Amino acid sequence: MKTGVVIKEVYGDKAYFKKPILDNINEIKAKPYIPISAMAYRIDEDQFKYNKGSDEWFCVLGNKTESKKYYKDKRGKDYYKYSFEKEQCRNCPLRENCIKEKRVGKILEISINTPEFYGYSQEQKTEEFKEKYRKRACQEWKNGEMKNFHGLDRARGYGLKSMALQAKLTALAVNLKRIASLLSSQNSHSFHLYLFFFTYSKIISFLHRNQEQKSGLYQWPRTVPVFMLLVPPK
Repeated sequence: MKTGVVIKEVYGDKAYFKKPILDNINEIKAKPYIPISAMAYRIDEDQFKYNKGSDEWFCVLGNKTESKKYYKDKRGKDYYKYSFEKEQCRNCPLRENCIKEKRVGKILEISINTPEFYGYSQEQKTEEFKEKYRKRACQEWKNGEMKNFHGLDRARGYGLKSMALQAKLTALAVNLKRIASLLSSQNSHSFHLYLFFFTYSKIISFLHRNQEQKSGLYQWPRTVPVFMLLVPPK
C-alpha cells in the first residue's frame, strides 16, 4: 500500500461478494471475510460437490462429470457446461427430478466463476471464518456515526479524489474523538489532551460542513473560526 499500511483482512457484507472485489483483495495478499451472495453463486451444495484438483463435479449419488465446455450466452455472460457420465444418469433413481430435458446425461450449467466461489463457500462454513466475521458487526455503528453525524452520507464534491478526501477527513474526525475519549478515561492529567483532541475534531467537522466545491475538490473556507483550548497539567 502507498501509506505503508499492510492490510491482512478485509470485511464486508454480501453486496461486496463480487469477482473484481475479491481479485483486488487477493492482489494485495489480504484475506476476504465476505459472505457468499446468492446472486453470484447459485449451486445446490446438497446435490453437487466440486473437486478443484480434478476440476470435476460430483452428484449426491456419486456420479461425476466427464467433460467441460465453455460458452457465452446472448447477453455476453460466460458459462461452463459440465456433462455427467450418461450411463449412470440413465439408471439413476433421481433422474426425473434431476433431468428435465429429454437428454440422457445431466448437464450442469454454471457461471465461469462458480468453481472459484465454491472454495469460498466451503471456507465460510468453518468456525474460524464465523468467529472472524463476528468482528464486522462492531464496526457498523462507527460507519453510522460517520454517516449520520459527520456528513459521509452525501458527497460534498465531484469525482473519486473528492470522495476519498471526504472519507479520510471524516475518519480523522471520529478517530480524534475516540482518542480523546480514551485519554480522558485514563487519568486526570490527560484532561488537557482530551480538550485538545475534542476541539480539533470539532474543527474538522466544521470544515466538513463549510467546504466549497471547485473543480471537484475540496476548498477550505476563507474564514475559519479556529481555536484551541489547552489546559496545562497541574
